[in-house]
Amino acid sequence: MNSVWKTFLAICAGAQTIEDPDYSAEEWRELFEMAARQELLPMVLEACLSCASQKNLERGERKKWRDAAVSIAVRQIVQTNELLTLILHAQDRGLDPIVVKGIVCRVLYPKPYLRFSVDEDFFIRPEESGAWHDFLLSEGYDLSRHGEDADRLAEPSFHKEGSALCIELHKYLFPPDSEAFKELNRYFSDAYDHTVTVSVEDVTFKTLLPTDHFLFLILHAYKHFLYSGFGIRQVMDMSVFIERYGQEINWKYIRKCCDEVHADVFAAAVLKIAKKYLGLPAIPEEFGRLAEGVDEEPLLADMISGGLYGVSNMARAHSSNITLKAAEDQKTGRRSLLPKTLFPGIGYLKLHFPYARKYPLLLPAAWLHRIVKYLAKDRDGRSGNPLETLKIGRERVELLKKYGIIDGQ
Repeated sequence: MNSVWKTFLAICAGAQTIEDPDYSAEEWRELFEMAARQELLPMVLEACLSCASQKNLERGERKKWRDAAVSIAVRQIVQTNELLTLILHAQDRGLDPIVVKGIVCRVLYPKPYLRFSVDEDFFIRPEESGAWHDFLLSEGYDLSRHGEDADRLAEPSFHKEGSALCIELHKYLFPPDSEAFKELNRYFSDAYDHTVTVSVEDVTFKTLLPTDHFLFLILHAYKHFLYSGFGIRQVMDMSVFIERYGQEINWKYIRKCCDEVHADVFAAAVLKIAKKYLGLPAIPEEFGRLAEGVDEEPLLADMISGGLYGVSNMARAHSSNITLKAAEDQKTGRRSLLPKTLFPGIGYLKLHFPYARKYPLLLPAAWLHRIVKYLAKDRDGRSGNPLETLKIGRERVELLKKYGIIDGQ
């Protein structure tokens, strides 16, 4: 672990200012790029404001990073205001969402506007989907993926032109059609009926009970780990959530659930990272002994290199087909052929390209569309590379084995 990683983790642990590390321009750039990939740029920039060695960066580049951080923080303030207004309007219409992640975790930070939310998540009853769709349309929102029927989607996303806010409606907290994840929904089958309220800026809304919410946070990270990965911010959320609600969480139940889905070693590694690097005072005793024998460093390296959702480059993003199929094969007892894993079939195309679902004659066009997306350049200007995808996929499958999610170690 180099000095830049240590500085980044110190800020993630809550350091609001740091002593000047006397970094070169390349090291400052590495720190800021790392923060950007994790959607933590405002938090990192603010902690480094007094560091004189930032002058090693050219003035124009310093301004670029500063302007980006300010823009994100301002957007978060606007987004929060829009969210709270939307909740009030929904409640006036008799709709009362269960809000998860996002703002519920964000307000636990000393400066919530520095913790950016990509979207906001509402957990709703499936039978309320139509009412929510009509309400959001009346508020000027529309489906982010045009042409799709909200009733067919487990997690439709809504966005309003000119707005900073994106809303995801979750009829289920985990994809109900996925062999790897559908069983996780059983832990939340009655969560609608057991909620608590929180207040933010005098707006009161429902959220999950602390035990259910923490279980969702850990299993949500587990879900992303099985895809292409997850970032340090998810562990920061868990850490601040434990500090606030830890005494109210039924840790025996959390451990039982994690054991049942083979996420116990993974959860222990996450908690160990939270304690070792992010300021969590103590690991709950139900995971303490297990955490002692866990090597958390490979997981930490995967989190930092992959970015917030493990998609720091196109090859890594595409490798999710390999890791997800490995997890599904573990559940079903089947074994997928590698070509099918890299180049999935008609069901995948219909799920990800709605026009192919509606018009089957367009399946060849969907195949071409997927190839174009696969070869598209990522943020670093690199195109998709099947060999690199295969390499990353195999490495991440080994991580799944290391943390006991699939057989092999």
